[in-house]
Amino acid sequence: MTSSARLMKVGRCPTDELSLTNCAIVNDRDFNIEHVKHIDVFPVPNDRPFTFSLKSNNGVQPAKVGWPWNKQ
Repeated sequence: MTSSARLMKVGRCPTDELSLTNCAIVNDRDFNIEHVKHIDVFPVPNDRPFTFSLKSNNGVQPAKVGWPWNKQ
């Protein structure tokens, strides 16, 4: 398993439907979701991570994560 850290900003989900999925929404240019299925999010450095499944949508700007409205 390969891991790499990446700092990204939080943005809005591009659709209401995606915001209800409980997934992190990313741009295709940032992640190939055929190979990367989940991400670990560290809200505080050195704290325990939260793991989210990924979905892709080009409505999310590159270098941002579209976050479900109920997780912001």
